Amino acid sequence: MPAIPASIRQISAERSMVSISLGSCRRRWWAALMPSLAMFFIAGGHGRAEGRDAALELAAKRVSEAVATAEVIPAAKGTLKQQGDKVPPQRAACLSAMEPRTVANRIGYPLAEDFSKEEFLALTRFLDTPEGKRIQQARAERLASGNLVFRLTPEESAAVGKALPAPLAAKWSAGAATQPKTLQAVRKVFEEQQAICRNEEASPRPAASAPVNYREGVPPNVGCSQPRLSLVSELPDKPVSVTVRVWIGEDGSVARTAVEKPSGFQPVDNAARRAMNGMRCSARGSGTLVPFTTTQSFVVRAGG
Repeated sequence: MPAIPASIRQISAERSMVSISLGSCRRRWWAALMPSLAMFFIAGGHGRAEGRDAALELAAKRVSEAVATAEVIPAAKGTLKQQGDKVPPQRAACLSAMEPRTVANRIGYPLAEDFSKEEFLALTRFLDTPEGKRIQQARAERLASGNLVFRLTPEESAAVGKALPAPLAAKWSAGAATQPKTLQAVRKVFEEQQAICRNEEASPRPAASAPVNYREGVPPNVGCSQPRLSLVSELPDKPVSVTVRVWIGEDGSVARTAVEKPSGFQPVDNAARRAMNGMRCSARGSGTLVPFTTTQSFVVRAGG
């Protein structure tokens, strides 16, 4: 899906770009929030943030999810709409299947580099107003329709300018996803989704005219290669686990894979699927291999 990154790059060409750094900015205030934010991003938003940073934790979650649902995911859908019949239906469905919470988690750090704590709090107050919700919905609809312009209309920018301080209003009107660090993260999100879709297309699949019945669990007479994680593109800040389901056909190769229990950290989920796509099985002796499905869990620890 090369047009998505190209569209984002075209927007960023007007900006002075700086390279991503995992140094001081990223690890300042956002890193201090990660233990509590993990509850929201991975466990589905349940639980109550406590302590003096509760409002900031909620603001970080609110802004990240707003950018994911109103900018990043609609831009992906809009690009697919622009490409029309050039993208096969199966690939289009895969490319547009980005989960909002996972995207929000992936862009959280970069947003914290592009926006200050005070700006996050101000944006949350604005997003919870009727006008803020209306403007975000309108931007999402424009992007999803194929109009890949993140900047707000003059009328919307004027409303934002009345509600927010001038520097923040200018950044939000231009689009949070076009800010330097967030833009880099958005590109990575799109690239990783493309990699998942390429893996799915490369995996052998049973013919549609001959449905296969998969038994649950590895048959006693079957041995399989041990899947191993390759290098993860970016390590999480705390241990995470992911469970992947795999379907093995009668020839012992992988028919398909699916993340059954995501880790909440996209690079780990991608690496786990790649590992399972390389799995191979065979029947011992002169026995036959009955198609089966099973799951495999992986644990990735922080920093290694």
